[in-house]
Amino acid sequence: FNYQLLFQDMFGLCLSKNSPQASEKEIYPDMLADNDWPMTCFRLENFPIFERIILSSTNVNLHIKAFNQQNAFCELPYFVYKQYFAQENSIFWRPFNNNVSIAYYLIYPMEHRLTAVEQIFIDSLQKYLMQISFR
Repeated sequence: FNYQLLFQDMFGLCLSKNSPQASEKEIYPDMLADNDWPMTCFRLENFPIFERIILSSTNVNLHIKAFNQQNAFCELPYFVYKQYFAQENSIFWRPFNNNVSIAYYLIYPMEHRLTAVEQIFIDSLQKYLMQISFR
């Protein structure tokens, strides 16, 4: 098999600026396992489900309300934060400091050469993912 990287993004923490975690200079995923703070989970396809969920919904306003009222947090790729939460002044995103990232690959048999149409599709998809991540 062979593969082509379509898109790669940082994984991090979305939380309130008033959260105790906001004062941390460095954030690592294992720090979150050692506390009892509530977690809000933004439901996405193939998104990991955590044990300490106080909210699982695609309603963004419910998550924003939880962030503002409690010390809730959510682990998200950066492009999800930019698309749904970046306009909120009270919420911010911090990248994990151990280079945790999320990547999307196209995997195909080595003997299969990508056709021109397939390559155009891949290029277009990669361009779209970059646009929604960094706009």
